[in-house]
Amino acid sequence: MTFITLLLCLGLERFLHRGNFLARFNWFEQYVSKINDLTKNMSWTQQYFIPLLFVVLPIVIPVAIIYFLSAAFVQGLLAFIIGAAVLFYCLGPINIFDTKQVHQPIFWQANESLFAVIFWMALLGPIAALIYRLVERSAHIHASYPALGKSAQQIRALLDWLPIRLFSMLFALAGNFVQTSHFCLDYLFRDVSFNRELIEKSGRIALGLDETAELNDESYGSALKLIDRDLILFLIIVFAVSLGVLL
Repeated sequence: MTFITLLLCLGLERFLHRGNFLARFNWFEQYVSKINDLTKNMSWTQQYFIPLLFVVLPIVIPVAIIYFLSAAFVQGLLAFIIGAAVLFYCLGPINIFDTKQVHQPIFWQANESLFAVIFWMALLGPIAALIYRLVERSAHIHASYPALGKSAQQIRALLDWLPIRLFSMLFALAGNFVQTSHFCLDYLFRDVSFNRELIEKSGRIALGLDETAELNDESYGSALKLIDRDLILFLIIVFAVSLGVLL
């Protein structure tokens, strides 16, 4: 079911022109503001990772309860539908394949929009994908909510560590293998502070570019094709693992 869910959601994300009908997470900052208003007078709620828990848990707990209870109905079909809906909603919120807007840190954006979400979906299910997206969105508003943003950035960096290394290695298979694999191996066990540098530079090397090159219109198109190939390779891995489990 995981493979089918990923294939369905990635296909919709890749080819569905959704325009403004699905404004993902536009409500999130207002939601955080309400949580902050409720907890700002309690000093202990601003310490360590508590602000992040107050933001994430009220969403994750009810969704998780609904998802796991739904597994008992219609031979798990309802859980499949809910899981697919959660994953699809967690993709993005920026569609990197919208070529009307060039994103210079394209590979970092690909990880933020796609790679990390589908990695955690494949590994631990849709609730893990939801947790990643909520943490990532929390990290984005660190300027307005420093305590929340700081803890979210730390957790997000940890959650990015594995998927960035996996998809950077897949860049080697999808592009310039020798140089990209050598570069990735050099960065493989470095700490989370190298996450962005690793995925951005490995993507450029896989395209045969200098690791610090700016992307023009032509190379940006090539980068999107490289990301497509990376996603296909990941789906092949998930399919092979799923088939192995069934056998």
